[in-house]
Amino acid sequence: MMDPLTAISLASAIVQFVDFSVKIVNGAREIYCSTTRSTARNVTLEVVAVEMKAWSSKLSCPTPSPDQSDEDKAICSLAKECQKLSSEILELIRKTRPKKQKARTEAVWAAVRDKWHESDKLELLKRLNMCRQQLTAQLETLDRSKITARLKGLAESAESDAAKFSAFQKRLVDLKGRSNVSSISPE
Repeated sequence: MMDPLTAISLASAIVQFVDFSVKIVNGAREIYCSTTRSTARNVTLEVVAVEMKAWSSKLSCPTPSPDQSDEDKAICSLAKECQKLSSEILELIRKTRPKKQKARTEAVWAAVRDKWHESDKLELLKRLNMCRQQLTAQLETLDRSKITARLKGLAESAESDAAKFSAFQKRLVDLKGRSNVSSISPE
C-alpha cells in the first residue's frame, strides 16, 4: 500500500499524462485533416508573422547613414528586430509541419513537435508584440513631430504671406493714390 503523498503524486502524473496525450491526439487529428498541414493556431501565427515581416521590411534600411536622425535609426533597428523575430516564428512553424500530407504518424509527430515548441513560439510572439508596440510608438512620435514641423512651417508661411499681403495692400493704396493724383493734374 502507498502512502497518501505518493498516491497523490502518481494520480497527478497520470492526469497530466492523459491531458498531454489528449492534446497530442487532438493536434494530430487537426493537422491530419488540415489542408495546410498545420493547426489553425499555427496558420494564424504564420499569417501574422508573414505580414509583420513584410511591414517591417518596408521600414528597415539596409545600412544606417550618418545623416539619419536618431528616430529613424531607432525605427530601422526595431524593424530589423521584428523581421528577425518573424523569421524565427516562421522557422518554428516550418519545423512543426509534417513532412508528408495525410500521413498519420507524421501528423502525430508534428503534433508532438508543435507541443514541444509551443513555449518557444509563445515567447517569440510575446517579444514580437513588444517590438511591434515600440515600433508603432516610434512611428506615431515621428508622425507627430513631422506634423508639428509642417504646421510650424505653415504658420511661418502664413505670417510671411500676411506681411507680404499687408505690404502689397499698402503699395496698392499708394498706387491708387498716385493714379488719382495723375488724373486730376492738367497734363
